[in-house]
Amino acid sequence: MAKRSRKYEHAAHIKRHTVGTSNEISFDVLDAARAELEGESTKIRVPRGLLPGVRVPSLNFGLESRASLESGQSDDRASGTPEVVKPTKVEAAAPASASAVSRNDRKARKKQVKAEKRRRREQLADKPAPTPAVNPEQEIQRRKARRARHRRRVRAIIAIIVIAVVCAGGYTAFTQYQFSQNISEKTDALVQQVSAADDQLGTLDTLMLDPINAITDGSWKTMQSQLDEQKATLKTCSQEAADLAQTVFDQKTKDALTQISAGATSRVTIIGAAESVFAEAERAHEALEAANSAWMVLVDADNLARESSSLISTTSTDASEVDAAVTSSMEKAEEAQARFNEAASELREVEQLYTGVDLSAYIDYADKRAEAMGYAIASDQAILDRDSAEASAQDTDYAQADEDAVALAANFPTSISDPIKAAFDENKKGLVAVYDEARTNAASSDVVIRDYLGATNK
Repeated sequence: MAKRSRKYEHAAHIKRHTVGTSNEISFDVLDAARAELEGESTKIRVPRGLLPGVRVPSLNFGLESRASLESGQSDDRASGTPEVVKPTKVEAAAPASASAVSRNDRKARKKQVKAEKRRRREQLADKPAPTPAVNPEQEIQRRKARRARHRRRVRAIIAIIVIAVVCAGGYTAFTQYQFSQNISEKTDALVQQVSAADDQLGTLDTLMLDPINAITDGSWKTMQSQLDEQKATLKTCSQEAADLAQTVFDQKTKDALTQISAGATSRVTIIGAAESVFAEAERAHEALEAANSAWMVLVDADNLARESSSLISTTSTDASEVDAAVTSSMEKAEEAQARFNEAASELREVEQLYTGVDLSAYIDYADKRAEAMGYAIASDQAILDRDSAEASAQDTDYAQADEDAVALAANFPTSISDPIKAAFDENKKGLVAVYDEARTNAASSDVVIRDYLGATNK
């Protein structure tokens, strides 16, 4: 190990005591440098034997003492100029392979120099540049010119803003005007389409006064096809008006469009209620026709009964003639009885055909007359059988049944159609109420629409 250490010392030219050669460094010099770093005295003992007059350089290896650095920093701050550090002769002459301590010292010194330069550059950047002396008059003119330029810029900006606002306002006003005109045209078109249905609704009001008669004469059938087309048009108008109202900001126009939609919907409801009323009228009309047919059968049965009675009242005394007359009377009585039963059956069918019809007075009469015809037939047969007692008894029953039938006939309505019309009036009440309410709603909507059109046309 000692041999290897001496080998390293020889390679580095480090001697225990230097003899003055330029490439040798003694331990005394290194000790002096270390003492200077630790704040000790920087004096170096010059070994004896050196030539007089030879100056020994300070070996600080580029590192100044703390006091010298602080004083140098304060001087540099005062002067404002960066310090340029130059290496000493010993530092320049020191070999790169000196010792680990000298290498670390040089690295630390380089870092410190770089940091100091960077700090001074930042200080110089923060300091404002010296302003040259300016003539007061020139400064006043310069400031006036700057204010004038500022005012011109402000006026230009304001002018640009005003022009932009005016253009935007003009474009908005023009767009709003076009939109308003478009809305007005569409509104007028919708009002005309809705109003076009009023003529047909007026005719419909007339038909609603007697729906059964309108069914009978065919006027409802003629109008029904027209109402189907009108109802489709009104539904379209109602939807268009409702959609258009959603895009309008003017409250009066929005209210008018809403009422146009409501008015069209009310008219659709009117037509729908009328269709229901006339559907009910058609059923009543069928019942009326059936009742009239049954009434004709009942009238025919009465005629046959009268013929039967007239035949039995012969004054002949000839037995053969009497028998012929009784036989003819009995045949007519049988025909009358069949027709009375047929009339009663048809009248019962009428009651089943239409809800609410009460034809019991006619049915009871037909049944009683059929019963009387049975007594008449039995009396005629007793006469033919030469059984006068039976014939008399049957005549008595016939007379009572005929009297009862006459009493029932006294309770007949003026016309057989009256019970059917009464049932129809009762059945249509709810439908007519819907019709009348829709008419009222349509009239209310029309008032608002007329007010709006009157205000816009002024």
